Amino acid sequence: MDPQKDRSAGASRQSRFHGGVPQPALRQNRSESVSAGSPAVAIGERVSVALKQAPGTPLRRSRTPSGIRPIRFSVLMSVYRNDDPIHFWEAIESVTAKQTRRPDEVILVVDGPVSEDLETVIDHWEAQPMHNVRVVRCKQNVGLAKAMNVGLQHCRYDYVARMDADDVSLSDRFEKQFSYLDQHADVSLLGGWYRQFDDKMQHCLTDRKVPSQSDAIKQYSRKRTPFNHVTAVFKRDDLMRVGGYPSIDGLMEDWWIALRMIKQGMRLANLPEYHVNVRGDSAFMRRRGGWHYLRSEFANLTAMNREGLMSMRDLVQNLMIRSGVRIIPVGLRSMIYKAIRRV
Repeated sequence: MDPQKDRSAGASRQSRFHGGVPQPALRQNRSESVSAGSPAVAIGERVSVALKQAPGTPLRRSRTPSGIRPIRFSVLMSVYRNDDPIHFWEAIESVTAKQTRRPDEVILVVDGPVSEDLETVIDHWEAQPMHNVRVVRCKQNVGLAKAMNVGLQHCRYDYVARMDADDVSLSDRFEKQFSYLDQHADVSLLGGWYRQFDDKMQHCLTDRKVPSQSDAIKQYSRKRTPFNHVTAVFKRDDLMRVGGYPSIDGLMEDWWIALRMIKQGMRLANLPEYHVNVRGDSAFMRRRGGWHYLRSEFANLTAMNREGLMSMRDLVQNLMIRSGVRIIPVGLRSMIYKAIRRV
């Protein structure tokens, strides 16, 4: 998903169900409750056909450097009602069956009621013992930040890797990240770069590179978030020590986390390579403009200043720059985003 997509309670996005990707058939007890010829039955039939036609995904053996005891880690994901079932399937598959170094568990937070098709995908992966997908359910849609904090309480391991429900991790993501963490135990947060594609993952639209060294990360954090949330691996206890995911209005949870960790003297790092392919959509730039978005940014930036995370000088500079970007036309805003992401 785009790295800062609105997952606040009640947010909506049209769901699409494309054929040609392996999916399990609907569970028997659910399909019995749906009348023949209904849309749910038709989708279930398409899923069954796709599963029969598509080749299985071979499991890959996890690899760790010789002589080093591998770090055990969790993957934390959340899914809600407007996520696309096919994209969700691809996201889970990319951090389990397709990884060269697989996680020890996947904590999947179901953020409120979801569709029959999403339940089908959840059921399939939960039933695969080799992937250890553990499902945690929220009765109501609580939003991404609260869903993440719920999931963190269920993670069993010291390191937690984040994954969104419609992106695709590269197959060697965890092998590279945990090879680094195996040798740098003082790092509290490790991230990397991502590429952003169109909705069908066919055309690369842009990318986001972030600095790799601690001093450069601190300097970068004065103006914007210094890591890409979709690529992040956290030390669970360190994240909890700075309050976990903050409950804020807007899309700045990752920036808050980074600034709070830096203030506490924790070390942040980024690997200078791509780890995740992010799925974008045509509404990405529209969501990053308008008076509501600007008011949200103003509230967050002033709160960062009050908490001592941002100087008054940086606050003023940020407000001046961002105010102009939020009220300009979408096309021009898109050009500016593509330019600054490469700086």
